[in-house]
Amino acid sequence: MNSQLVRRVLRLQSQVPLARLARQLQTSARRAITKSCNVEDVHVAETENAAANEFLGVRFNATKIKKYSAELEVDGRTIVGDDFWTPVDAAKGYDRLVASHGDQSMPRNFA
Repeated sequence: MNSQLVRRVLRLQSQVPLARLARQLQTSARRAITKSCNVEDVHVAETENAAANEFLGVRFNATKIKKYSAELEVDGRTIVGDDFWTPVDAAKGYDRLVASHGDQSMPRNFA
């Protein structure tokens, strides 16, 4: 039974030219790489980044699942907090970082 399957596969492989298969793979890979960027995608990224810029210590990262993170810089070191779903939650996380690692004179997002 197995030998019959092997012979059938070999016969089918010999019927399909390899160059044609390789060309199809190349075009599909090229199509995936050169996917065009929509104007709507750029606009969404700009508005999301603008939302992060409203608050101190909030960073936007489009590659993460939770897009917003809280970061605090103290004495030249960056203290990275958690990742959050919204910029408001990240701003609250930044305030918690200031409370635990910063001094009282550092500005906060919420009083």
